[in-house]
Amino acid sequence: MNLKLAYSLMIAGAILCLPACKKDPVVEKHKQTSTSSSDNNSGENNGQQPSSPDKDAVLTRIEVVNPPVQTTYLLRSEVPVNLEGLVVEGIYSNGERKKLDITSESLSGFSTEKAIEQLPVIITVEEKQTSFMVKVIDYVINNGVLTEVLEKQGEVYRVPAEAKVISPTAFAASTFDKIILSEGVEEIQADAFTGNSVKEVVFPKSLKTLGEYCFYGCRNLSRVDLSDTQVQIIPKRAFSEVGAEEIKLPVTLREISSQAFLHTDRLHWMTFPEDLKTIGVEAFRESGVESVTLPDNLNLLEERAFYLCQNLREVRSSGNGSRETAGVIKGGVFQYCPKLTLIEFPESIESIGQTLFSGVVNLDAITLGKNLKKMAFNALGNSTVKLLTVKTATPPSLQTYALPLQVDCVSVPKGTLELFRQPLGNVSLRSSWGILATKMEEF
Repeated sequence: MNLKLAYSLMIAGAILCLPACKKDPVVEKHKQTSTSSSDNNSGENNGQQPSSPDKDAVLTRIEVVNPPVQTTYLLRSEVPVNLEGLVVEGIYSNGERKKLDITSESLSGFSTEKAIEQLPVIITVEEKQTSFMVKVIDYVINNGVLTEVLEKQGEVYRVPAEAKVISPTAFAASTFDKIILSEGVEEIQADAFTGNSVKEVVFPKSLKTLGEYCFYGCRNLSRVDLSDTQVQIIPKRAFSEVGAEEIKLPVTLREISSQAFLHTDRLHWMTFPEDLKTIGVEAFRESGVESVTLPDNLNLLEERAFYLCQNLREVRSSGNGSRETAGVIKGGVFQYCPKLTLIEFPESIESIGQTLFSGVVNLDAITLGKNLKKMAFNALGNSTVKLLTVKTATPPSLQTYALPLQVDCVSVPKGTLELFRQPLGNVSLRSSWGILATKMEEF
């Protein structure tokens, strides 16, 4: 090949190379994006190790990218910090980021000796620090049920808001002065506070259900205020033998079960909500109550409900007019209440049981409601009542010895005097209102 031809081929090759060697900006941008994406994904669990920063790059700070999976620990537990899920990256002077290997030796500040809502756990790498938060709790809650309080003593304990139910084991052997049941607690289960030394319990509006014996034997509990709750039933022995001097009941209350307030010897008075329907057997037996106000809508007052209440002086009734007319008072309700001087039966009462007032030696006045229809054997027979007021216009039917012979005056509604005085056919005089004819007057 001659010299001229070779020179021509060299020039042509150079011209052809020019467009081939130029970088396409669109392609390069795509390459940069792909490279950046690849770098960002280098910390994922794909089996690839992140590239090391330049040897001259300096670590400027560290950062928690993902906190650990576990961030809650129990009080005084001995388990170490669980690092599962923790991702910490280092940021270097050249702008690069690198996933760092963190071990327990890199951590400080972790302790379970004290319950705390936010505890910073410090991570230190090459004198650079960052942190993540953990919580140390003193309780165990399973599906909303508080099963254990790990702290056992103190002045005040506030039940955590996530608790819906207080279990029988939650406060076993605890000695708090005051326990605050947070809004959200709906149920206190049976025996939950039996024999507990707590002095004050704050009940939330959300509370609906009490279990049997739930506060049995809490002698230091000086006050029970359920007035803001939604409780409808106070179950068997729920507050038996508590030391409360004052008990406030909710307007939602419908039933007080048997022996619910048995042996509440420091209690002074009780006013029941208007819609209370039932007071159970021996509900207030041997209570210290001095004054009781019964609602005019009461359906059932069961046997010996106020038996041996030695300080009880008066029983009154109140309400906005009875909506119930078939109420029943069972036998022996006020037996051995030696200081009782006055009793007003609720307007709802239709029938009163036998031997209500054995051992009642100072009774001055009894008022029978306008719906009373039946009086059982010896209902008032052995009472010391002096003034008997009967508000019903129709004489109630009587069993033998139902009336007190020693009464000084029987007051009946105007226009009913002759009706009360007339004999009742073959009924014995002892079962007839006529036996008190000479002591009757109208009001």
